[in-house]
Amino acid sequence: MKFRALFLSCCVALAGCATQETLHQVGAEPVVTSVASLNKSPFKLDTQALVTIDKNTQVLNNKLIDSPVVAFDLPSNRGPLDISVTSNMTDEAFFSPQIMIVDNKGNVIEKYDSSAFEYRRPRLAWGDRLVAELRFTPPVDQKTVTMLIYTTKDELAKTTDRIHPARAMAEGKGNYLPEVKDIPTPHVNSGKLLVEVTGVNAGLDADNDAKKHQHELDATVEKSTQDYYHNAIRKAVDEDNMPKALALLEEAKDLQIQGAQQAYIDALEQHRSK
Repeated sequence: MKFRALFLSCCVALAGCATQETLHQVGAEPVVTSVASLNKSPFKLDTQALVTIDKNTQVLNNKLIDSPVVAFDLPSNRGPLDISVTSNMTDEAFFSPQIMIVDNKGNVIEKYDSSAFEYRRPRLAWGDRLVAELRFTPPVDQKTVTMLIYTTKDELAKTTDRIHPARAMAEGKGNYLPEVKDIPTPHVNSGKLLVEVTGVNAGLDADNDAKKHQHELDATVEKSTQDYYHNAIRKAVDEDNMPKALALLEEAKDLQIQGAQQAYIDALEQHRSK
């Protein structure tokens, strides 16, 4: 994801633009065998839910799932839905989610395994996290569908490599520490989730209202980021630290920073003329 998009996402989170609800779903019974018996929360579109999963969270144990489960009822008559699920690292471990969407009879409509989630580094207001961003089109013959978020025994046996904090800090300051390796981080059956569901059609009006403000913010963020990389590349070349300069150049290209290659070439020419 581009830097500006990440920056904007964090601005939204910090500003609290979306209504947030804190949830901890504890079932009437510790373990149930059917979706119908789960404690389900209705999800209001264009809001966020902060969810805790721990030893007291309801557990579903049937042929498809054997895991603590978070269950949401989603509207099925409002058109396509954009679904975002973020699993934040907690106590140096990840809850590695999977998502299943079922109808009122428990039949599976859609399933997203762990491959739908990507690891994202700490950036601005965010820590280490696993993120899935999905677009789901519900069946039109029902008023609601149920979204289940859970994990599996296979996922509990795996790990996710996360960036070492020392390297993240160094790279944030424009340094480069390739010798510091990623940290294998275990998967557990507890954690903290941020869930957001947005109606695609409803979001179009909000996007149109925000365009003139977003354009100015995009320009400001892009200029600030561009200046940072240009200056860091020039400084690395001036210090004759070519590995660092090349690493910064590569990162700038990944972020589509304009003029990074020319800044590097100009810095080399100035350095050679000294």
